[in-house]
Amino acid sequence: SRHTGVRIVGTAHDVRRAQGIVHRGFEARQLKFFYRESDAVFVHSEAQRSDLIAFSAADPARVHIVPHGPYDYGRPTAGRQELRRKYALPHDKQIALFFGLVRDDKNLDLLLRALVPCRDTVHLFVAGSGQGGRHRSMEFYRTLAHELGIQNSVTFRDGYVAENEVPDLFEAADWVALPYSRKFTSQSGVLNVATRYRRPVLLSKSPTFEETLRQCDVGCLVEPDDEGSLTEGIRSEEHTS
Repeated sequence: SRHTGVRIVGTAHDVRRAQGIVHRGFEARQLKFFYRESDAVFVHSEAQRSDLIAFSAADPARVHIVPHGPYDYGRPTAGRQELRRKYALPHDKQIALFFGLVRDDKNLDLLLRALVPCRDTVHLFVAGSGQGGRHRSMEFYRTLAHELGIQNSVTFRDGYVAENEVPDLFEAADWVALPYSRKFTSQSGVLNVATRYRRPVLLSKSPTFEETLRQCDVGCLVEPDDEGSLTEGIRSEEHTS
């Protein structure tokens, strides 16, 4: 930008690459260079801002926090009980929603394992699609649910979710599970959809999630990548939702 006079501004939803495309070392160096040379970089939290500055030695004055705002997809098409009939969800259990693109670092496998002691009172509704590639497929999670003996306590709605269906999914649920790994460092759009539709959340203690819950009490935090802590979090949601 210093040669052309054109301003360069970027948004870092994820500060660092989770994995390389061709050569991770080269790509990390290029990313650091981009951050340092940009006239402004926007992130969603103070934790991300601190990480970006430490990672790239970018000028702190050029790194700005722009909170991740809520997503509004409109109103649901029906009430909770009618929607539960539509999705074949039980009426006598709490419904926990796991929503969105399924990647390994979102810990759906850990959530299924943590659900086992709570399967008589909580039903998990998984709505979204697998990312594929290096990540586990949805069929892996279906098989795992059978192996754990909780296939009757989990409903899979596999595939792309159109925007007009999003309100119905959240209306059908009692609360939303985001048991993401400590490797997950960005903000989650799912959290912002949950807050829009006033659904409590179960969150892992990633830096950005902790920062969010300090500012607004919309759920409970559990230790990341910890099955026992996640089970306790599920039980906590049972009592508070």
